[in-house]
Amino acid sequence: MSVSDLVTKQRNYSFLEKNEDSLDAVENDDSSYIVPAQPGSCYWAILKIGYLHHDKAIGLEEYIDQVANLLAERNPKKWDDFKNKVTVKTNKNGEIIEKPAQHWRKRIETNIKTLTRDGGTNPYGKRLIERGHILRWEPNHFGDKGAFVLRTDTNEPIEIKRGRSKKS
Repeated sequence: MSVSDLVTKQRNYSFLEKNEDSLDAVENDDSSYIVPAQPGSCYWAILKIGYLHHDKAIGLEEYIDQVANLLAERNPKKWDDFKNKVTVKTNKNGEIIEKPAQHWRKRIETNIKTLTRDGGTNPYGKRLIERGHILRWEPNHFGDKGAFVLRTDTNEPIEIKRGRSKKS
């Protein structure tokens, strides 16, 4: 892909038009779920782990570990490339820039958080919402440490109060 292709490429956040035969599926609890992501990608691994544990809380470190194990198991060479990535290219104000890559754990964490986006200019969570599901951060799990939950019974975000609490 050329630099000009990267600058003009538009993202499609929906996976409804994808051929379902080209996507992975998870079967459990007498249910089957299509994994709306390119098989073998980091987003695929995040969503596959989410669907394997759907509607159950997964702490961040455990989620990262499970995603890493799945990626390493699927393709050890691609996993090594992902783990050892040194630089990334990004589009900033229409210009492609190269910058140092974050540690692999941080990149997986960022991708998990990215899939929780349900609106705005980059709604990566749309692929779940259009199927009636949502990946969301729920702060009341594990003694209020919080966890991620891929909900299959709703596609509604929860309202999280931000900022300081009021003094009484």
